[in-house]
Amino acid sequence: MKKIISILLASTLGLALILTGLSCASSPAITSPPSTPVPVTTPPPTSTFPPTPGATQVPYQDLALNVIQNSSTFKFDGVPGSLKISKIIGSAQGTAEPTEWEFAVEFQTTHPGHGDRSGQVLAQVITAHTALVTVKDGKVTTAVCDGTWDLLTDKQLTAGEENARRAAAEFIQNSSTFKFDGIPGSIEFIKSDPGWTSAFRSTVFTFQYQTRQPGHGDRSGQVLAQVITDHTAVVLVNIETNQVALAICDKEWDMVHDKNPPVSVSGTVVSGGDTTPPGGPQDAPRVFLYRVQKADGTFINVSYTAYPPSPAGDANRGKITLDFYAGAVNIGDRMEAYGTIDKTTQTVVVADQGDYIRTYAPKMEVAGVIISGGDTSAPNGPLDVPRRFVYTIRKEDGSSADVAYTAYPPSPVGDAARAKIELSFYDGAPKAGDYLKAYGTYSRDTNTITLTDEGDFMKTYPQKPQG
Repeated sequence: MKKIISILLASTLGLALILTGLSCASSPAITSPPSTPVPVTTPPPTSTFPPTPGATQVPYQDLALNVIQNSSTFKFDGVPGSLKISKIIGSAQGTAEPTEWEFAVEFQTTHPGHGDRSGQVLAQVITAHTALVTVKDGKVTTAVCDGTWDLLTDKQLTAGEENARRAAAEFIQNSSTFKFDGIPGSIEFIKSDPGWTSAFRSTVFTFQYQTRQPGHGDRSGQVLAQVITDHTAVVLVNIETNQVALAICDKEWDMVHDKNPPVSVSGTVVSGGDTTPPGGPQDAPRVFLYRVQKADGTFINVSYTAYPPSPAGDANRGKITLDFYAGAVNIGDRMEAYGTIDKTTQTVVVADQGDYIRTYAPKMEVAGVIISGGDTSAPNGPLDVPRRFVYTIRKEDGSSADVAYTAYPPSPVGDAARAKIELSFYDGAPKAGDYLKAYGTYSRDTNTITLTDEGDFMKTYPQKPQG
């Protein structure tokens, strides 16, 4: 009797297994998973911290698991009970309280892929995943699944983007600024943006980190305040090579070349020249320094070094461009300069490849009473050519100056030139005795203000206007 019961039980069990197998084999591919609650289990992880008495307690494990559990990937078809932390790394191993933790979280889904895959035809394959979750000061900063899917933004990482992001973080960690006094564990990824160069495939990564003192680079020998300082670094990485092409910290420090980045300034030269002491040697480098007033009223210095003929001097001279409209820099000239700023002296130093100084004729505004002038064209000359008008005025200080503009006959070129300047004559045309105000480019050689550029003007009044 017992033998018969055993045979019946075995037959029943075998039939059940066969029916179960047939049911699984005949199930079609599905496009949506069951929406039952997913319990979370936390098996003991491996950790970089051995379980010795007084060892650091690992926080944020539940936070790391919750990130995965609440992701669209796991919500779609995560296998209940498959979540587990397989590895933990503390950013400050051996210290009392690490500030940053990285958790490797393993889990399974019933189909391949990431995110919400509703509407897709999916194979029924149990798929293993590993997500790296970084938590800093109780906040999840990154969560990347299988190295290809950003769980925080729910989007596919571009090919190589995760490696590029790691390369950017390593670059900051190895920079002279961070090596000098960077706080371990403070490097935090903020965001990524498409690269702005078309020369190669690139991504721009923004990070924040802290140092124990203010400043940038290797500050050895400097007297530094003990102040925790926040920094923001923007790093451009070539995705194809994982090479950092550009890195700027706090918008003022070139992390690639370890110096302040070049700046461009413009304004009017108010003083300056050769700083070489009188009677100094003529065959030595000579430093020229100019003080420039910018449009906002503030001042900046601009300097360059002139070298005597020599292989080294010629090489240094060949790096920069000096373009002086009058052959030399004069007081009142408009100046544009591009170089590296020395913040201790507020000086833009023009010395590196591509740096330049360019000067232009100065702009000037004058006012006074017209004493003579008019059309300077030859009598009985052609009427369909540009005509130059020049007026001489007596200024408030008793000195005189000429004001000139050109009238063009109708044409595309003439109309464009005419549109740049403003001519406003209260009586239809300037005449002797009118009060005149004008703004234009000043020539010392002819003592003439000429109206040519956008914004130049000439206005007349019956008498000096009030105010």
